[in-house]
Amino acid sequence: MLFIKSLFLLILNILLFPDAGYSWGPGVHILHGTHVLNGLNLLAPWLAKLLAEYSWDYLYGCISADIFIGKGQKRRDDHCHNWSVGQNMLSKAKKSSHQAFTFGYLSHLAADIIAHNFYVPNQLYLTPSTRRLGHLYWEVRSDEYIAEKYWVLAREVLERYNNDNDHLLQAIIPDKLIPFRTKKEIYLRVVRLHELGRWQRSVTHIYQNASGGLSPQYIKYLLDLSIVLIINLLNNQEMALCLKYDPVGRDNLAAAKRLRRLARKNGSKRLTENIFTIPPEIHELIPD
Repeated sequence: MLFIKSLFLLILNILLFPDAGYSWGPGVHILHGTHVLNGLNLLAPWLAKLLAEYSWDYLYGCISADIFIGKGQKRRDDHCHNWSVGQNMLSKAKKSSHQAFTFGYLSHLAADIIAHNFYVPNQLYLTPSTRRLGHLYWEVRSDEYIAEKYWVLAREVLERYNNDNDHLLQAIIPDKLIPFRTKKEIYLRVVRLHELGRWQRSVTHIYQNASGGLSPQYIKYLLDLSIVLIINLLNNQEMALCLKYDPVGRDNLAAAKRLRRLARKNGSKRLTENIFTIPPEIHELIPD
């Protein structure tokens, strides 16, 4: 009964406040983590050794920030997508497994810089609000372009025994209305949906005219930029470029909705151009 009530509250939150939690989907975050683990030669030797030895902990960190479904965009110190939360977690991570987990958590935040500041704001600007599905819609749209094996791996990661990392997570981020265990169970059930592919196709068919110009090439471009930011973060940590940006993307998300309303007020019926462009300083991180 508690699970049903909690699930209802989460669904209600998404329906009433559809802009409250955009993100890459779990499959995308696992893809990012797998890419890092397959390219450990790009990292400092000590960090490469750590992530190789505790790869499952790292991958769990890559998706655990989104366990806190319905997190909203309010500015507060304990928001699960704040840099301060990840950095606080790293300072308290004394065990090697905890450190690998936290580097995964920070990798998640780095990847969300692209999702929350550029990908989703552009879709909010381009897409009529009456056709938006919010969080779930854009997660499905991004995961639509990746291989099913990453969803399978996401499920395997979540089903492993992660209590030790969960204790660290709960020590940093307090429970709110819904207990952590309930949120995690909801998240796991979403990942377990074997009919997700059919759901993706249904959602895409119904909202195909609201895609805002999405294409596999565009999604790949954004995913590659996310990986570049992750590598830069892991190698530079406190000096990383992505620390200049808000992982929640509050300002751009708000601007997108405001500019959309203004465009409609001025008579623009169909918007076709992205207005939130990737800054040159991020492009410069791409290796030659």
